[in-house]
Amino acid sequence: MEPALVVIGVSYRTAPLAIRERFWMDAPHRLCALTQLIRSDAVDEAIVLSTSNRTEFYVWTSNASEAANSVLRFLTRAYDLKLSDWSNFYRLVDDAAIAHVFRVGSGLDTLVACDPEVGVHLSAAWDQARQAGATGPFLDALVAKALAIAMRIRREAWLAATVVPSCFATVEVCRRQLGAIRDRSALIFGAGESAESAARSLIDAGTSVTIASRTREHSQTLADRVGGLAVSYPDRWQVARQMDILVAATSAPHPIATRADLELVMQHRPGRPMVVVDLAVPRNVESSVCELPGVTLFNVDDLTAAARDVSPRTEWLAEGERVIHEEVDGFHNKLLAQVSLPLVSALRDRLEQTCHDELEKLGEDIGPFTEDQRQLLDTLSSHVAHRLASSLGRQLKELPGHAQQIALADVIEHLFQLDRDLSTPSCVEPRK
Repeated sequence: MEPALVVIGVSYRTAPLAIRERFWMDAPHRLCALTQLIRSDAVDEAIVLSTSNRTEFYVWTSNASEAANSVLRFLTRAYDLKLSDWSNFYRLVDDAAIAHVFRVGSGLDTLVACDPEVGVHLSAAWDQARQAGATGPFLDALVAKALAIAMRIRREAWLAATVVPSCFATVEVCRRQLGAIRDRSALIFGAGESAESAARSLIDAGTSVTIASRTREHSQTLADRVGGLAVSYPDRWQVARQMDILVAATSAPHPIATRADLELVMQHRPGRPMVVVDLAVPRNVESSVCELPGVTLFNVDDLTAAARDVSPRTEWLAEGERVIHEEVDGFHNKLLAQVSLPLVSALRDRLEQTCHDELEKLGEDIGPFTEDQRQLLDTLSSHVAHRLASSLGRQLKELPGHAQQIALADVIEHLFQLDRDLSTPSCVEPRK
């Protein structure tokens, strides 16, 4: 079987938020997935990436079909994957898989235009997989290259100038509903990165911000950092009655703002509209709150669509795609070269050992050789072994197709009964 990169995933391109949140994984669940997958059939290396826009499995394998089945069996067992869900998932192999990972790492495959945040998520997923012992030379090379390409694209295509993050979209949708939001007030549930980004964006737009987290210390720390206020979590709904904007950005795996909660809040603010922004995946706000009079609800898909509408990114994406296309060919060739190197080395060792054994037999049959004769014969046999191994190595590299290279490698390995030891590819780039 030929070694290959396989990507199995679900994303904003193929599935709505209701499907994506079912398969979203926090760090402990990603670790559990890695632990199970690396023990599964045909999975040699694995990385699990999960964000608000995607959950993807990157697998290096010698049997693409069996590895894909291992991932689907895991999802069926752990996340109740059903036959009706399959249409939301995609499977990419070889160059298509490599190009996809490069696009993801560079932020080109995102709803939020060229969002660099996904590269941060990819780096974190790689770190977690390495610590779990789930990666090896090939996925390490892949992700290191993806992050290096992301830097190149930002440098050459000026994509940093076109980034429109979700925190900007939060301000944008609030302005669309409320008009000017200077001197408006916002209550934010949560004290993590998403909550902080939203708080800073709202404050920059002139909105006063109040933080409510389950841990009062975390609320106060974030409030001090961004220049807002902090309230105790039990008082959050009473405080919400005075707010124009409510942002939910916690890591809770279930809704923390129900229709009943918002209905009670709106009873104390007749005639005053409220914008509710749900930044969480899984969602923190029950979707039915949008049915309440005066309440407008936005989730992550609404925000990213809004960001896309205001982002002039077409020409930059074209330049980014050009870089991706250029890098995929070169990287795949280097990766395949690294697959052939252990084979050539093992073949050379086998040929040298065969020549040595035959010289020993020849010495026993026709009498002992002199030291000069023995040295000459050893040099000749070693030279022949190197020439044969090098010639086969060149033929492997010169074959035009991946499948042809693998077919010839399999024949050589079978004929000479070789056992290849895959070492770390030289195309692995050091982390910055």
